[in-house]
Amino acid sequence: MKEKLIGIAKEIKRLTKKAFFILRTQGLRALMTRIKNEIDACRSRKEQEEAPVSVKELLYNHFPNLQPIRYLKVERENLRLNIITDSLNKDSLFGGVATSLVLATLFSNKYKIPLRIITRTAKSNPTSYNEFLKLFKLEKPQEVEFFSDFDRNNNNNHYNLEISDKDIFLATSWWTSAVVKRLNLRKKFFYLLQEVEEFFYPNSDEQFLCRNILNDKNINFIVNSRLLFDYYGIMGYGNILRQGKFFEPAFPEYIYSDAEKSFKNKSEHKLFFYSRPNNPRNLFYSGLKILDEALLRNIIDTKDWKIYFAGLDIPLIKFTNGVKPVVLGHMDWSAYSEFIKNIDLGFCLMYTPHPSYPPLDIASSGGVVLTNKYANKVHLDYSENIICEDLNMESMMRGFAKVVELAKNGEKRRENYLKNKIERSWEKSFQEILSYMKDNV
Repeated sequence: MKEKLIGIAKEIKRLTKKAFFILRTQGLRALMTRIKNEIDACRSRKEQEEAPVSVKELLYNHFPNLQPIRYLKVERENLRLNIITDSLNKDSLFGGVATSLVLATLFSNKYKIPLRIITRTAKSNPTSYNEFLKLFKLEKPQEVEFFSDFDRNNNNNHYNLEISDKDIFLATSWWTSAVVKRLNLRKKFFYLLQEVEEFFYPNSDEQFLCRNILNDKNINFIVNSRLLFDYYGIMGYGNILRQGKFFEPAFPEYIYSDAEKSFKNKSEHKLFFYSRPNNPRNLFYSGLKILDEALLRNIIDTKDWKIYFAGLDIPLIKFTNGVKPVVLGHMDWSAYSEFIKNIDLGFCLMYTPHPSYPPLDIASSGGVVLTNKYANKVHLDYSENIICEDLNMESMMRGFAKVVELAKNGEKRRENYLKNKIERSWEKSFQEILSYMKDNV
């Protein structure tokens, strides 16, 4: 309080000196004019602050992901596939975004139609897309266009998206689906559904809007994994079952494969905790508690194990027993794939019914994984090297005991690896989906 009063006194002193200076150099009239102008400016600012905002403007600003794309209707002779996503930046090209780009590219190539990639939160990034194609060994479509309205609220942005009834749309989230509904000139469009997106929110406006999209009868759903597809059926989304089709993700061997030392005896083993503090469904803090307990019980003996964390915004920590993990932060594709080839045990939590990618990444690369059960996700049939346990401490401790033993048993681990049921080819994985899309164009 004292500091605030001192600040006010200093400001009064400054204004008084300024007033006397104007009075002395410019006269009383100039001083009174200056005071009046300052009062009017303050009143104007206050009125602007208190001015009511229209409902339309309030909604527009509150839901930036739902802001419409300005468009211009044109005539077009040939079909074109449009995929709409948030960003093509390198830190976005993982998991679901990568999957959506693979699907869009394969569809465009198979049916010889142009591809247009639309981004909403970051500017177009053709270089990143080209590098992605090289990594996934995909042929570049004969014609690729890019459009972004990330700066749509900039007064200097006067671009409109040209659309016609020949444009096919592939949305990648409920919010891009909501935007496509305003653009689409055809009867239906496609929505690549890869998570339980309702779980992104508490019971809220966003969750309500998300459910409206999931119940939309004019959407053809493409669902990532049988587990997720079945879950939506269990939850009563009959239209997803009727109007949708699922696929199982692929993990190509040129990205995911075992290392030379994966199954050999070694003095030190590597444990990887999939760490994402900013993604609540990955249960970062619950995972820390479980991992800390496993260390305290010596189920994970630090004489045999080195612990690694990878992800964004991981705090520097040490476990109760004094051990500090190696924090690697965010990695690009090549660094990540090389890293997990040398991982013996992955600890990956996902508080949803779908399998998620990290457990399959690690199992595809020769490692063993401990993850959690959820709803109909009771076990993951993709690999016997993936163990699912209930999300309580004692179940997780039993799970750690199992996976530690399995990770150290190179012969059994290799045997399970060779029996993996994980798809290795995106072309094969998407074969039925591509036909499904063609039949519903």
